[in-house]
Amino acid sequence: MKKSLFLLGLVFVLIIFPCGDTFAKKAKKPNPIKAPVVINTKTEQAQEVLEVPDKNELEPVNETDVGEPVDVKEIINAIEPQEASDVVDVKETKTDVEQEETKKAEEIIPKNKPKLILENPCNSEVEEFFTVFSSLQNKHNIVALKKLYTEDFINSDGYNKTQLFALTTRTFAGYPDYKTDYEIKEILSTNQFAMATVVQKISATTKDISKITKDKGTYKATLETVFYLRKAGKDWKIYAEDVKNEESILAYGMAKDVDGIINAPQKVLSGSDFSASVTVDTPEGYSAIASINGAQVVEGYDMNGESFRQVPADNGTIERVLKANELNNNEAVVVSVGFTKLTQDMFKKAKLDIAGLMILMKRVDVIPVNSNHKVNDKAKNGKK
Repeated sequence: MKKSLFLLGLVFVLIIFPCGDTFAKKAKKPNPIKAPVVINTKTEQAQEVLEVPDKNELEPVNETDVGEPVDVKEIINAIEPQEASDVVDVKETKTDVEQEETKKAEEIIPKNKPKLILENPCNSEVEEFFTVFSSLQNKHNIVALKKLYTEDFINSDGYNKTQLFALTTRTFAGYPDYKTDYEIKEILSTNQFAMATVVQKISATTKDISKITKDKGTYKATLETVFYLRKAGKDWKIYAEDVKNEESILAYGMAKDVDGIINAPQKVLSGSDFSASVTVDTPEGYSAIASINGAQVVEGYDMNGESFRQVPADNGTIERVLKANELNNNEAVVVSVGFTKLTQDMFKKAKLDIAGLMILMKRVDVIPVNSNHKVNDKAKNGKK
């Protein structure tokens, strides 16, 4: 504020003082009309001639020349305008430095408009928050992590703080080496609130060994999440989060080296039908069977009954039409893939072995049907 007032005062000084000579000249300039012009109605002998200075001198008017009352405005208009030779352009009298200072002063107001964001000093605090947050997650420190969330926390799946940490506890127990890397894409912050878009890369190994493949599974996931934070005293805390995109894969056996992709929409309308497909790169010498299901995101991902189909060897793709739930719960398209190989047993009889298992998941957000939206199109036949 002090700087603003100083610059505004500087502008005032720069404008007034270069104009000082102008005001002095105008003060010394004789007035074109020193005395009022008098219309003489006396006789010619008593007539007095008024002296009008300079070239604007008017001849006295006598009674015989006046037929009608004379408008004084016409006399004033008859006076030739004074040339404004002493008018000075203020801008021309300013030096380059003075004009630059004036320009800076004029730009003060727009520069002080509130900005979101990327220049806000709170951004560095939010970055530091996620450094601590990531470290605590990788240490599986549930107690310390809870302190980074507000008590009224809610996420886009409807989980509150208690439900979120119940799921987190089970996850850490099932994946003892669960690790997350955070990449902050964008931070929008004010002094009290912040929104951070973060990409999470998760890697983990299952605690249990598969009874089918006789090994532990590997888990990989990529999430894009928007975290909403607010300041509580001097500390930032998460009060909401919204998962924008989520894809994961859990693989056992030889499936750990196989690529698979789910194709499904990110958002669907509640109760509507949508198509989902999976494409897998089946290695030579193996065949694949797969099932596609939808699972509501309620206390984890619960899968419905599975129906496996043979994955075509030519394109490696199967597709299924699913129906979104009408309960407005977000869903996940869950695909189970089994890789089989024809072998022989000790008696040289044909045997079909399951050499690998893969479970792929892609998040699908369900948009509630809003019956309150009404469109009244009054613009018909060119009439509004």
